[in-house]
Amino acid sequence: MIRFLSLPGLRRLERYFNLDVAFRYLRARDILGENPSERILEVGSAGEGFGKYADVTLTAVEPRGGGASSRGRVRVVRASGTSLPFRDRGFDAVLSVDVLEHVPPADRPVFLRECLRVAARRLVLIFPSGQAAEAQDRELGAYGEISSAAPDDMLREHLANGLPAAEEVARLLLASGRRMEIVRGKSMNLRVRRWVMRRWKGPGFWNLAFYRAGVLLVPFRRRLDAGPCYRAVLDVRLRSVGIPD
Repeated sequence: MIRFLSLPGLRRLERYFNLDVAFRYLRARDILGENPSERILEVGSAGEGFGKYADVTLTAVEPRGGGASSRGRVRVVRASGTSLPFRDRGFDAVLSVDVLEHVPPADRPVFLRECLRVAARRLVLIFPSGQAAEAQDRELGAYGEISSAAPDDMLREHLANGLPAAEEVARLLLASGRRMEIVRGKSMNLRVRRWVMRRWKGPGFWNLAFYRAGVLLVPFRRRLDAGPCYRAVLDVRLRSVGIPD
């Protein structure tokens, strides 16, 4: 406890205050681990992303004009996810977290092909999926309109594009012709996320206080990945040519 009261400890704790984001990246860390010798690419990271939650050397692709610049062990490259400026199989693992829903449906097959092209051994996709998740986005968008002065452009983009179906994403991956095993999972129980997001969007001190207190749920996050969940998790394990199934 004392180590968390120090300034470095508080900084480490701060990354968990945004619980919705922390749940995504901690799940990615569970899958990929923290091997500093691995070459990891994150497609669509807003400049830090996975590097904030895992001790890794990371290349981060960010298509938007804003976002953080390269710093520490995170190298930021301005590029589009549909045209990655890297050689084939140039990274041990490729990660994309809460990005696919922001890609227009017509561009999703190209986005997935590019992610597969630059991945040597693994591709991890984490994204909102399913009718229940879309209904929650619609509800939270409406709640945010009446409780917050700032519009939620991210949710609007979710609804405009439609959330990707995990089954369709898996089908597109398999159609690439690469040999792979897809391990499917899910993340963040819908009821828990609804409570967290309504605290975040709600006005006043107490909503903010309860939202920050959500950090206490982090040790129990694996148990909170049960039941209907907001996100689909696809752990795509790629196989080299010549290695038998």
